[in-house]
Order: sequence, then structure tokens, then C-alpha cells
Amino acid sequence: MQRKSIDQILDNHGQYASLNYYPTCDKSNLGLTFGLRGHTDPTIITMLLPDEVPGLEILQDDDWVPVKPIPNTLIVHVGDVLQGLSNCRYKSLLHRVIVNSETERLSVASYCYPSNDTQMGPPKELIDEDHPLIYKDYTYEEFYTTMWKQRLPDAARLNAFKISAA
Repeated sequence: MQRKSIDQILDNHGQYASLNYYPTCDKSNLGLTFGLRGHTDPTIITMLLPDEVPGLEILQDDDWVPVKPIPNTLIVHVGDVLQGLSNCRYKSLLHRVIVNSETERLSVASYCYPSNDTQMGPPKELIDEDHPLIYKDYTYEEFYTTMWKQRLPDAARLNAFKISAA
């Protein structure tokens, strides 16, 4: 993506942070307890600073794979917004948090998202014969409203804006 395209997307963008605390929990019928169910992030990017306690997992080839924490390292998640803006050249990753039965877990997350009136179509330079347009144009407000109104599963959030196959 050209810098001009990125500047337009990030013009008046929003950012917020959260401190995530997952207390210990040893009661579970399945042998694991969710601190946060499987989800993708409705953001451009999410930067996560975890502590050294395992718990983050990503979905890879239909299996949940633990992400080994590396001290003092940021984890960067591509959000749904960047997937749409990049015409699927970057993919939003399904992830979850499992509560540790012996040790509490902390993380700090920073979320970056566009302003409500940002047009969410990918820049023209990302559309070509090998990469046809996948999503129709929409605003972030339309995306966010659709996400909450229809209570779409995470994997289907962007599908609401997909161009139908001919």
C-alpha cells in the first residue's frame, strides 16, 4: 500500500488500550477454561504485550496452537479492518485465551481502528488480475454496526461485505 493510502485510512483514527487480567481457574469440564473465546479483532491492528504466562492460542489448520510468550516482545495481530483494506493480502487471525490453572495472567493490548466515516475499500494498487476485488466499499461505521446488529461470528464479519461470485 502506498503511504498516501495509509495516511487517508489513519486520518482521525482511534486508539484504545486495555489491561487484561485472567485469574487462575482449575474448574473445567473439558480440561480448559476460556479467558476469552475464539475471536478476531475488529481493528486495523492490535498490539499485545503479554506477560510470561502461556494462554494465548491461535487457530492453525483447524487446531488450536499455543503461542509461547517471549519476554518483552509485542505480538501484532492483523485485524479484520486490515484484512479488508488489504484485499485479503493480510489475514485476520482467529485467536483465544485459555486460563492457566496455576498462575494468573496479565496482558496489555492496544487497538488501532479507523474513524467511523473511513471508506473501507482497498486502494486501487491492490486490485489486479491476480487479486480481484473481494469486498464492496463500506465505511467502518457500517462494518461496526453490522458486526453488533447481526451478531455475526467473527469469521463472517467481512463476509457481509463480500462481493457475490457471478
